[in-house]
Amino acid sequence: MCFTQMSKGTFAYVLEKICPDITKVNLVGDTIDPEIRLAITLTRLCRGAYFYTIAELYGVGKYGEQTYNID
Repeated sequence: MCFTQMSKGTFAYVLEKICPDITKVNLVGDTIDPEIRLAITLTRLCRGAYFYTIAELYGVGKYGEQTYNID
């Protein structure tokens, strides 16, 4: 699920370039995959959606289905 108004090829290209910078290693708890992290960021920038709306769209955070640390 991606609400970024971007082609899959462009998304893959951007992800390839920034993946090492947005990948987190968390020894405790769950982490968000780089693909989802990028999609969340682009959705926030493209749509200006509220954080709780994004949490519901992607199932993250305290409003989503699963609890993740998105910091």
